[in-house]
Amino acid sequence: MTRAARQLLLIAAVLALVCGAVSMAQTTSREQLQELCGSTSALSGYDFSQASAPGMDFKALELRNTRWHGADLRGCRFIGCNLQGADLSGAAVRGAIIEDSSLADAVMTGTDLSGALLRGVNLAGANMTDCRFEGALFEDVRLSSNGGTHVPTLTLALRKATGQPLSRAWVNGLSGDAFCFVYNTELPTYWPCRPYYQHPVLGAGRMLGVPVELYYDLSPPDAYARLKNAMKQELACMIPVRLVRPQILDTEQQGVWALVERIEKTDGGDTIDLTLLPLGAVHWNETELKMNWAGPWQTLYPAGHPNSKAQYPLLTMASSSSPLNQAEQVVPILKLAGRIINDPRTYGPLMPGVRGLKQLAEDLHLAGSQQHPERMRGLGLWSLWPRQCLAGARSEAHQFCVEAAALCQEPNRSILSQIAAMYETEARMLQDAFPVLVPGEGEQVDATEMGQRFVAAGQIIQQVRATELRIAALVETLQ
Repeated sequence: MTRAARQLLLIAAVLALVCGAVSMAQTTSREQLQELCGSTSALSGYDFSQASAPGMDFKALELRNTRWHGADLRGCRFIGCNLQGADLSGAAVRGAIIEDSSLADAVMTGTDLSGALLRGVNLAGANMTDCRFEGALFEDVRLSSNGGTHVPTLTLALRKATGQPLSRAWVNGLSGDAFCFVYNTELPTYWPCRPYYQHPVLGAGRMLGVPVELYYDLSPPDAYARLKNAMKQELACMIPVRLVRPQILDTEQQGVWALVERIEKTDGGDTIDLTLLPLGAVHWNETELKMNWAGPWQTLYPAGHPNSKAQYPLLTMASSSSPLNQAEQVVPILKLAGRIINDPRTYGPLMPGVRGLKQLAEDLHLAGSQQHPERMRGLGLWSLWPRQCLAGARSEAHQFCVEAAALCQEPNRSILSQIAAMYETEARMLQDAFPVLVPGEGEQVDATEMGQRFVAAGQIIQQVRATELRIAALVETLQ
């Protein structure tokens, strides 16, 4: 590439940052992309539609709101990239590796992900309708900000029941998911994907005055009859199902919560349409539905509840009889956050709230100061899936408080703005400042340096705990 061409690419990159989306040529070549990515890591808003870059590596790039419509990205590697809000609709991403990256709110309609590996990827709010998933493998992938699959479906159900366009962050606040934390002292990799304090759907229903019923452990015919009857009554219906494709590790145990959209009687029997966010629509017959719904699945009751797992769980939600006043919900939701933070209970090795954070901080410090290989190996895994889920939850808490502050008058508005800033700080400490405790492939780290990383990680968790306590104190001042 000539010097003049390189200068034009650099000018285009600057314009992308200053003026918003900038289009490349009709077909951006691999060479042009490599040149541009080598010159800057900040490429938000850039338009790479129809780009041809098979097999290219993208590392630690800011690609927020970029456009890749119809691009050829076969075999590419996206490592540590922020693709939030990116448009990959119709792109060929076959055999690609996307790792430790964000595709939150991305548009991926019709994207070909056949044979792709997604590891440690945030898919909260993404639209993956009509994606191709043949042979794809998802590991430690978050289908919502905090890892649980129920919140996207709960958001759809509450919108249907209330007729209001409730935001994802608002629903995370209603359910308590935005404020949850549990540390398992015996299994650090554990993350419950639901609040330890309450049932998220029943709790959100109570907060809104929306009637919610939970059924489980019915026989297959009775469970299906109950579902059909609820659909005839035009209730919003949530059920957990087994997901065959893409292969998402852990969904065999967790299930994926889906919204039942309709049951249509045909000559060949019933056809059931379901929405599984962010993965799109599924169409099953009665036999397929019963097979994939059977479980046993989590009912979303907290750990320790006698019916925390059951067969054929069904949550139904009736329409709200009174108009919503979101401003009136703010203080009760934040009071709930305070109770979650200060929850004094334990269940076996499970420690919630600030007590769990205190124990985690101490364990990280002890493992690092003693440079204990076995302890560091086990605790290091907490820095993967659980840490990412906690950071995602606090990001939703931050956004909830931003929305809440806009609805409130003084002095609550100022208090909520302070709380929002604290949650944002927590999310950034957990996401951006947290040291790497699990070395990458081929990376060699001596014991002294690794011990120092664990001590630093413990200090960050201690700061998170202190911030949670300050938030709980501020919550008590809300009027």
